[in-house]
Amino acid sequence: MWEFPKKFIPIIFCSIILFNIGNYGYNPSETKAKTEQPFLQEINTPPLAYSAGYENSGPIEITSDEDWGAFPGSGTAQDPYRIELLWFELTERLPAISINGTTKHFLISHCYFETDFKGIFLYAIANNTATIANNIFNGNNANGIVIIHSNFVRVENNTGRLDHVGIRVSYSIGTVLVNNSFYGGISLDYLTASGTGFTYCQNATIINNTFNFFNRGIYAKNCSRFLIANNTVLNTREYGSIYLTWSNEMTVKNNYIYNNLFSDGIRLYDTNNSLICFNTIIACADYGVALMAGAMNNTVHHNNFLYNYGYGSQALDSQWLRNNIWFDNNTKEGNFWSDWGGEGNYSISGWALTIDPYPLATMVNLTMDDIILPNNATDDLLEENDYERNAVRITTEKTYNLIVADVDLYLINLSAGKNYTININTETTSGLECYLIDSGFMLGLFDVLAGGKAKEGKLQYTFEIKKDGDYYLLVFNDLEHYKTALPAPYSLEITARKEVTTRLGGAIWAVITGAGITLCLCFRKKKT
Repeated sequence: MWEFPKKFIPIIFCSIILFNIGNYGYNPSETKAKTEQPFLQEINTPPLAYSAGYENSGPIEITSDEDWGAFPGSGTAQDPYRIELLWFELTERLPAISINGTTKHFLISHCYFETDFKGIFLYAIANNTATIANNIFNGNNANGIVIIHSNFVRVENNTGRLDHVGIRVSYSIGTVLVNNSFYGGISLDYLTASGTGFTYCQNATIINNTFNFFNRGIYAKNCSRFLIANNTVLNTREYGSIYLTWSNEMTVKNNYIYNNLFSDGIRLYDTNNSLICFNTIIACADYGVALMAGAMNNTVHHNNFLYNYGYGSQALDSQWLRNNIWFDNNTKEGNFWSDWGGEGNYSISGWALTIDPYPLATMVNLTMDDIILPNNATDDLLEENDYERNAVRITTEKTYNLIVADVDLYLINLSAGKNYTININTETTSGLECYLIDSGFMLGLFDVLAGGKAKEGKLQYTFEIKKDGDYYLLVFNDLEHYKTALPAPYSLEITARKEVTTRLGGAIWAVITGAGITLCLCFRKKKT
């Protein structure tokens, strides 16, 4: 059953920047050689523009092969049924497209989804019959794509922004995710949990996807025999940018991971017999790779560990007698560590008391010119307020001058029963966002009290504080695109103003000064 499209709506979208992170093959003889192509190469894909336009549609539900009759195609592999060029903007708590129990081949492509629930929901369809390609998901409060008990589904070239989860897969075999790009961001209504999340799955292939600003980029629980390769995971804010738990025989290679605000780049928990190689992991708040409790018989080699801030080293091996090794046993080559002294082994943190006995003198298959990495003394990478544990405390009585930021995190004490208003003017900086977060919650699980993204250079919102205590103020600039990993200069000024008024209130004003941002926090009290 489905509702026939009602209305023609032309729409044109901007170009999408994707990433190409080299090939993911391994040739031991070339591990120290510089690649001829940049490790992180920007490529411009064709704009998402459809001359035929979209047509409005209500929810579509298909529960048997007979329901395909209204769609073009014959249901064969060569001529699948097609759901295409439809626009779904729904407030009902229903999937925009729900397909259950079918056996025919079908393609869902070039559709737009903005819903209060799921975008696409597949359940118990026949093996190797579904392809989801070239769709756009924007602000879906549950998930962009959900696949359950459906094997060998292919998901490719989809883009999404502000979805709770980009792609969720459960109890499925042989799922293929390739060339998808999802940006999580922050929502005041729901958490942006994972770029993609798998539970109880086998033999999935996750290649050349981009997941930016989610709690986790790639998450797998109770899974086995995955290939996770050539993905880019940026600006995550929970335990692992790539987080594997209770899984087995997982291969994680040639991924680019930048800036986990809260924790580790790659984290394995109770995950065994897995390979982590040829990844580049940069500027994570804790470890580049963390092998947690129960992680056994894993091999970690030929990775680039750059400026990760774990305790004692850039990697963790947490337990004795787990037989994890930090080098390639065939080539006797380990990993590149930006903090290695140049002689001897490299000590790995944790109770395993292990080492990388063969640290590499040069980076693997790339140079500093190939990667996103600031390179001067005023880099945001070198600032102290990128991470939760290093949030800089601000007050209403001091002025602070900082230089550059992709993400800046402040801690401020606010009083119950008082109203605050935030005004932001971003006259020379695009994409500025500012959020107030309850500090009682782990930063990755945002309890966002107020905030938003500047539109046309301005942002204003008012909120009431219901309990005394510390709150995080998170300020960042255009994390939607990877180039935000490069620092942008700005100045930040915090001042306190007392005004005579007849009501409680407060305000934070932020205005651009020169090439930067001036942020002022003001508090007003009752007239006495």
